[in-house]
Amino acid sequence: MKKFIISSTHEIFKDSYNEGETDYVNGYSLKSKIINSETTKEAIQKYFEYELYYKFNFDYAHIDHEEGINTSKNTLHYSVLVDNENSEASEEDIELWKKDKLELYANNIFLTIHELTEATI
Repeated sequence: MKKFIISSTHEIFKDSYNEGETDYVNGYSLKSKIINSETTKEAIQKYFEYELYYKFNFDYAHIDHEEGINTSKNTLHYSVLVDNENSEASEEDIELWKKDKLELYANNIFLTIHELTEATI
């Protein structure tokens, strides 16, 4: 089993179904967490599930180095639609949001992961 350390920074914006992201409303960073896992991807899945309490799908993640952008290979960008308590929006919430009857927010997550290795003294 490998050990990974993961941290995340979050930027929260009001989100409109018709207009997209609008006003910036909040930002925060979470303390790094150590995740035990066999693979990097599994560690990221665990972080989303057990630390952020969000569903995660790699198909919707933005990984810069996979798209030919010259950047760090250990950073991932992901966005989750959330309510005013920062809980992931339910299907019912999303349907109301689409009809402009509920305000939801985009939680833009910037995640960084490092693999920890034992050092010899």
